[in-house]
Amino acid sequence: MSIAQPLESMADIETALEIDPLSYKVRCSPLIAFFKATFQMAEIYYQSTAFESALVYFHRGRNIRPAARDFVLGVTKAETAIDNVIGEATGVKFTVSKDAQDGDTNILSTELPGAFFANFKPDAMFSKKHLRQLKRLMGKSYYAVRHIEQLLVAEERLQMYLKNSTEIHALVKEAHRYLRIRSEFWRQQEPMYRRARKTTEPKSVKEEKGPSRGDLKALQRVLHMLQDINDVQQTGDHEKTLRLCLGLRKDVKSLNPGILEKQEIMADIWAFEAVSHFQLQNFQEARDCFGEQLKICRDEGLQHHIPRCLENLGRAYAKLGSYRSAESVWIERLRYDITGLDKAWLHYEIALCDMELGKYEDAIVHGLACKKTAETEFDLNWELKAGVLIAQAHFALDNLSEAQFYFQNAQYTAYVLNNQTVERLLTEALEDVDKAIETNERKAVEEEYERLFNQAEHPMLFTIRNRNQGSKPKSGEFKCTFPYVFFKTKARSWLSRPALLPTKYYRIRFIQYDFCLHYQTGNT
Repeated sequence: MSIAQPLESMADIETALEIDPLSYKVRCSPLIAFFKATFQMAEIYYQSTAFESALVYFHRGRNIRPAARDFVLGVTKAETAIDNVIGEATGVKFTVSKDAQDGDTNILSTELPGAFFANFKPDAMFSKKHLRQLKRLMGKSYYAVRHIEQLLVAEERLQMYLKNSTEIHALVKEAHRYLRIRSEFWRQQEPMYRRARKTTEPKSVKEEKGPSRGDLKALQRVLHMLQDINDVQQTGDHEKTLRLCLGLRKDVKSLNPGILEKQEIMADIWAFEAVSHFQLQNFQEARDCFGEQLKICRDEGLQHHIPRCLENLGRAYAKLGSYRSAESVWIERLRYDITGLDKAWLHYEIALCDMELGKYEDAIVHGLACKKTAETEFDLNWELKAGVLIAQAHFALDNLSEAQFYFQNAQYTAYVLNNQTVERLLTEALEDVDKAIETNERKAVEEEYERLFNQAEHPMLFTIRNRNQGSKPKSGEFKCTFPYVFFKTKARSWLSRPALLPTKYYRIRFIQYDFCLHYQTGNT
C-alpha cells in the first residue's frame, strides 16, 4: 500500500481472510484478526480509488462491529469521496513520456479509471492555469514531480552513454508512476469544480478576524512576564510576586478580547497571586484568589486547571478552619482523575477534616482508602500516617481493640522506618489505650459485683490484714450466699489491681493477703 501496489496488498489480505481463525498461524484473537483484515481490504480499495468497493467493506465492518470508530470514519470518507467524484474531471492531465510507457502499467484492477495511463506532455503544452492547478493539487509533491520529469528527460538523452543510466531511468520511472497515481487519487478526492467553488466562495462576514501582529507581540510579552513571575516566586520573594501580578493583570485586561489565551492567562495570574498569599499566611486572600481562578476555569472550560484549583482551594479552607468547606471541595476533586500518592494525600486530608468535624466513621473510611493506596504504591510513610489516623478515629469511637491493633501496626511501621520519635509517641498512645481498656474492664467488674452483692443476704463485717508488718488492716463487709462469698471493702482499694481479678467477675480471690474474717453472729 505504501508503494502504490494495491494488487499485491489485496492478494495478501485475501490470503489472510482465507486462514482459519482457529489456526496456529493466527497470533491474536480470531475476531481481532478478522476485523483487521476487513479494515485493511477496505483501505486498499480506498487507496486504489475504488471507493464503491471500499464502501462495501467499511459497511460490512460497521455492521459487525458498530462501536468501532475506524469503520464509521471509513464509511464517511468513502461516501464523501464518491460524492466528490460525481461529474467529469477537467483540467489536470498527468501523463508520462513514450519511453516511460514501456514499463508495466497494468498494476491496478480493472475498476480503476483509464485516466491513470494518459500520455505525458511537455510543460509547453500546458497552460499556466493548468500548471497552477497541478501545483495546488500536488502541494509539496509538485516540486518532486517536476524534478523527476527533468530526470526522465536527462536520462533518456544520456542512456546510451552512461553505465547506470538504465537503472536510474527505471527508478525514476517507478517514482513517477507513484506520484501519478497519487495525483489521480487527490484529483478524485477533490475535483476541480469543487476546488473552484471553494476559491470563489465569499468569506463570511461573521468570521472574526484573528489576532493582529501587535496583539501577538503583546501576548508574547505577557508570556515572558509570566515566566519572570514564576522565577521570582521560586526564589521566595512573594511580596514582589504580588506586585508583579497586580501590574500584569492590568496589562492583560487591555488586550484584545479576541485573543483566546486571555482568560487562561488571567487564571494563571490568580494562581500565582494565591500561592504567594498562602506562603505569606494570608489564607483569606489566598482563598479568594483560588476562588477567582476556579471561577474562570469553569466559565472558560479549562478542565485541565480545575483539579489543581480544587486542591489549593481546599488547603486554604483547611488553614482557615472551614473544614466542612474543605471537605466538600476535596470530595469534588475526587471526581476527577487522580492516582498514586496524590490520591493517598487527598483521602488523608479528607479524613483529617472528618476528624475535626467529629465524623469518625467517615474518617475511618477515607483513612482506609489512604492506607490501601499507600500499600499499592509501597510507601511506608503514608501507611504510617493512615494507620495512626485510623487508630485515633477508633479510639474516639471507644473501639479500643481496633485502636490498639492499628497503633501496634503503626508502631511496627515506625520501627521499620527507624523513626524513633514517632515510635516513642506511639508507645505512649498504646499505654493510654491499655489504661482505657483496664478502666473499662474495672467498670465492668464493679457493675457485675454490685449486681451480685445486692442479690446476697446477711452482710457481716470482716478485716483483712497483710502479712507485711506496718500495713494497715482493711475493713469491710461480706455476704454469704451459697456457694459463693462476696466481699466489699469500704475503700475498694483491692479493685485498683484488675490484673489480680479472675476472668469470672463473681469469683474474688486475694493473692497478696493472708486474711482472717472476724464477724459477730450472736455470741459467736
